[in-house]
Amino acid sequence: MGASSRRKGARAENDVVNHLRRNGYPHAERRIAGMDDDTGDITGIPGLVIEVKDRQKHDFPAYMRQLTEEMVAAHADAGVVIAKKKGTTNVGEWYAMMPVDLALELLRYYGFGQLLTVTPDRQNGDMKTTPIYDAEWDHINDRWWPAS
Repeated sequence: MGASSRRKGARAENDVVNHLRRNGYPHAERRIAGMDDDTGDITGIPGLVIEVKDRQKHDFPAYMRQLTEEMVAAHADAGVVIAKKKGTTNVGEWYAMMPVDLALELLRYYGFGQLLTVTPDRQNGDMKTTPIYDAEWDHINDRWWPAS
């Protein structure tokens, strides 16, 4: 990677750090370059890997592969790729990508969807998810969609 690309990447990472700090993540900072394990571009939020991309042409599948590798290396619970949107410097308008199952888990946490229980599937050795019906869950959804 050339010096110009490194400067562009550093500028995008600094923009993301500043946006995070203004939005309730005061310990966010750029990760020191040259570390042995690549565990994301932004540090200071335990359990979260943040990868920042500022490219002319985005390669989303490659970004997701890199994010998955970095989450494993960091032993992280969550990860997100923040990709610069062409034509704006407002980080709030950039793109955020994560694995769909992680997004669904976050949505469930905020009251969308059904709670799940995860158990081993004895037939094929995979994990099996089963929806849990909980009367309290209806109450949680009521705060988002109150009865008229």
